[in-house]
Amino acid sequence: MMAVLVFCLQTIQITCVLNPMLGHEYEGEIGTGGSQKRRSLWWGAGPAGLYAAIAAAKRGHDVVVYEKGKHAGGNFYTASIPPCKGEITDFIVWQTEQCRQLGVEIKYETEATAQFLKEAGMDTVILATGSNPVVPPVPGLAGNEKVCFARDLLEGRVKPGNECVVIGGGQVGAETAHFLAQLLRKVTVIEMTGVIAADAALAVNWHLIDCLEKRKVKMQTDATVTEITDEGVVYRDKSGELHTVPADTIVVAAGYRANNPLEDALKDSGIEVKVVGDAVRARKVMHAIREGFDAGRSV
Repeated sequence: MMAVLVFCLQTIQITCVLNPMLGHEYEGEIGTGGSQKRRSLWWGAGPAGLYAAIAAAKRGHDVVVYEKGKHAGGNFYTASIPPCKGEITDFIVWQTEQCRQLGVEIKYETEATAQFLKEAGMDTVILATGSNPVVPPVPGLAGNEKVCFARDLLEGRVKPGNECVVIGGGQVGAETAHFLAQLLRKVTVIEMTGVIAADAALAVNWHLIDCLEKRKVKMQTDATVTEITDEGVVYRDKSGELHTVPADTIVVAAGYRANNPLEDALKDSGIEVKVVGDAVRARKVMHAIREGFDAGRSV
């Protein structure tokens, strides 16, 4: 009998979260002089918006970025706050420094409107308005003073109590639970699927689970939150039994939804409009950066 060994070869493209050119070198450099100089306006100073601004400025265009917040980075800034993730800020600093060197002005704490964008006299508007947290349709959640979003907690706008429940056990929820546990809070994570941090890379997942276990974070999987009461968070386990977890702080980490309020309002303005990053659909930062880069080099 002859043994046959079969090798299956699969082409895997090399990519980088922070460098959109890696694996795309064959596309050539950004280049200059290939298009007429244009006045462009960006709304949103997250990774997608700033990479678009950098690419367009390298093409020789005049670019202004408007950001409604006090800092650059968007949700990527928030992602730098949980334990072991501070190096993310290096990339945000690099982007803002690139903008400074290229003459891109970033105007913070400025809320853009459709009317403002139409009157700005720009040839191109790129909407990199990011995403907003999803609010689950749970009775007792909306308007509850005990409830906050993960990013509000991480960015210091909310002071957590001693008993914290995190609704949502994806990577954001797990990292928020780790952050709270390091503050010596009693933490419970409630996740409707069977896995905590399933959306995280494997190495990140292992590290997170290990940290949560060491800090005695209770991880309740296969659980569905049914109600928020004065006593705490009520959830149903996979057997159908109801349980209540006491909580004085309830953190919602149930995902994100695209925030794009201006595209339709600008369609008939005669301005070239491009939408990039989470404003298209909430995804990983790699997708946002690549879309921003492609949009900027196409202007």
